[in-house]
Amino acid sequence: MAEPIKKTYISAREFVDSWEKEIYELSNLDYFIYLLINELALGIEKNFFSRLNPSDSLYLESDEIGTLSFNLSDSIQVFLENNCFGGSSLNCPVKLNEGVGKDFFRFRFLDREEKNIKPGFCRVRGELLYFDLLNYVVSDALIDFYNFEMETDINMLDKGLVELTELIMKIIMDFVKKNGIKYLSEPRESCGYLFDELLKTDTGSWDEHYEYEEQVNEQEGEEWKEADSAPATVFHTFRETLRDSQRADLKMLERFEEFIIHFLDIDRIEQLSADDVEEFFSIIAVNEMMLEDMADFGGMIRLFDQFFAFLEFHYKMNVSMNFSRFCRKRIPSIERTFQITRSYKEEHPLVQYLLSELKDDKTLTDGFFEIENINGGFLYLQDIHLKSVFKKVHPGGLSEAAIKKGDILHAQIIRNNTGWRIVHLEMIYPASARDYLY
Repeated sequence: MAEPIKKTYISAREFVDSWEKEIYELSNLDYFIYLLINELALGIEKNFFSRLNPSDSLYLESDEIGTLSFNLSDSIQVFLENNCFGGSSLNCPVKLNEGVGKDFFRFRFLDREEKNIKPGFCRVRGELLYFDLLNYVVSDALIDFYNFEMETDINMLDKGLVELTELIMKIIMDFVKKNGIKYLSEPRESCGYLFDELLKTDTGSWDEHYEYEEQVNEQEGEEWKEADSAPATVFHTFRETLRDSQRADLKMLERFEEFIIHFLDIDRIEQLSADDVEEFFSIIAVNEMMLEDMADFGGMIRLFDQFFAFLEFHYKMNVSMNFSRFCRKRIPSIERTFQITRSYKEEHPLVQYLLSELKDDKTLTDGFFEIENINGGFLYLQDIHLKSVFKKVHPGGLSEAAIKKGDILHAQIIRNNTGWRIVHLEMIYPASARDYLY
């Protein structure tokens, strides 16, 4: 039977829609995280935000508290998947009271060398879990939320933020103690039936509201659509809401408008999907920024955060949370592959390739190549469209240390004595961009 929730900040429908999974794919871990979102939001609103003055820099409205809790819980899920259930044998969430052991460092798979911190004396695994969640998840997620989503310049030395952090950690650990064994002993086991139960009672969702509005709008005629949600009108109205200082560089927003109108050819802004947004940022935005001297990913994200908040408020579109999740999951790899490409192009300008004899080589092959393996100084590639396999590909001027298995290279390669060699690189895309590369 589905767990009762005292107050719903994120509905089951919103969670399922934003989780990018089919009902049957949802796991015990997903259900645990869904419950944690609402438990966490209720706890921090009741015990922290309810006593803050609205003028306080940390103050959040109820819907913002829901978003913060969603962000925190989403980050916790990534941590649990990659560490607790992804390779470590400690299984801390369901063995909180078991001893750590002297050689516990061998069982931790944290790739966080930039943080020069190590856990002190941890007697039991619950203490180790507390330490890792605090230092590698909660602190970062809180700072990111206030700095980027709330545009509040704050750091972990802020007294109020320290208090909030301690409260969040208490709620999380109490929740793990209560529910860890129940849902995390078999974290990957299907629990779609639990979400089915919740969805049956999940009334008043935005989807149902929108379906009703669509019927009304059809009766009112095409004039309503053109006036209220035609993309050109929406973008114009949004630009009017910006301060003069915010209008300095709207080139990427204008490119997004062109993408929606001329490429997607949609009539109403409500037709915009999560896949459309991912395609724009994964393919179009990075190619556009490659032409600029400076690439400001942070500034671009803040601008689009405002735009999607505008859509959510004025058009009742559930997009802000989805965009935040996309940014956390995809932007780091998009920015990583972008920066590798930029470094390559600075050292190997296009004109150098065009003036060489390499472009006329009879074996020259152009394509989108997925890196299947990196071994012994060579890449093993497969064309994602033609499925051709290319073994022992010399990376040319491409840094092996920077690229990863699964990255997709848009490149030109030629045969050499040992196999193949990259002679020019157009762009590197993360694996998540694969479906948008035609």
